[in-house]
Amino acid sequence: MGYKDDKPHKEHNEALELFAYNGNGETLELMPSANNSSKKVFGFSNENITQLFGGVDFSGKKVALTGSSGDSLFQLLLQGARDFTIIDDNPMAQAFIELKMAAFENLDMSEHYAYMSRDEIFNPHIYRKLSHSLSERSREFWDNLMLDVDNTDVEQKIEMADMLSQGCFTPRGKDFRSYYESKANYAKIKEALKNCNIRFLRAEYSDFTRVLKDEKFDLIRLSNIFDYVDVDEFFSKMTQLGHNNLTQDGFMQVYYVFQNDQSFLESFLTAFQSYFGTRKTGEYLNIKNIDGISVDKKFADRFFKGCASGIFMTKEAFDRIPENFESAPYSEL
Repeated sequence: MGYKDDKPHKEHNEALELFAYNGNGETLELMPSANNSSKKVFGFSNENITQLFGGVDFSGKKVALTGSSGDSLFQLLLQGARDFTIIDDNPMAQAFIELKMAAFENLDMSEHYAYMSRDEIFNPHIYRKLSHSLSERSREFWDNLMLDVDNTDVEQKIEMADMLSQGCFTPRGKDFRSYYESKANYAKIKEALKNCNIRFLRAEYSDFTRVLKDEKFDLIRLSNIFDYVDVDEFFSKMTQLGHNNLTQDGFMQVYYVFQNDQSFLESFLTAFQSYFGTRKTGEYLNIKNIDGISVDKKFADRFFKGCASGIFMTKEAFDRIPENFESAPYSEL
């Protein structure tokens, strides 16, 4: 028999109001529908984070990144980073990442993997082992959505599950998760979470530069935001972030391209070339790693036979773009 709390069940919108400000004390409007797709989060990343950052030592580095599943955070903890600003427009992101962090703190590796399935994540008995590790806002959010729900109420469970992306709660996610590769990796993240600084900010991409102010980061990770926003806005804000928010030796992951999706790579390169008025993308962009294989079609043809990739820009590359640069609108080129 499922557990029921004495408190009345709250609608999702009401529960999400706990996350209606961005961490700088500014109130943001929530999306009107609880089933809006922009409220969903990924259970696991569908990007190969291990490959993307493999071999780079981030010890002592400051990182700003989008939230989503939290897997980038955990991978970068493995690689030494301890200072994070997680910035995301999704009000679910902080709640979910904190839940995943609490699972690291209180469960062993096999329990964690089992709990991160779509069936078990709503188990109130397991949740009770984790809730004490959550922040007050996240605990109230999950209490309202979990402890008020009788597990025999199928409709309620489906409604809650709809807030999580269906595509990534599958065993295949384990292939990309270095924290499930070994007990040693899992233990290292568990320990690192005790001694790190994690700040959550809520903002749309267009507002990233404003909420980050003049703070400098060694890595800014944008994942594949390019696929979801206006092209002109993407490159304009990307350039501002590169000028204002990277350390002198810093770099930005500006795009992620999935395995064999050469057309996505080419669409990004075409947009980049058009916006900045250059055909020499190799002077600005590094593909796969930060030290530099220049982008060219021969390389792309060979590379995309077996690998996913990240596209990076260094601070030095951003400095070659004038701060007052203004492109003609991409749609007019």
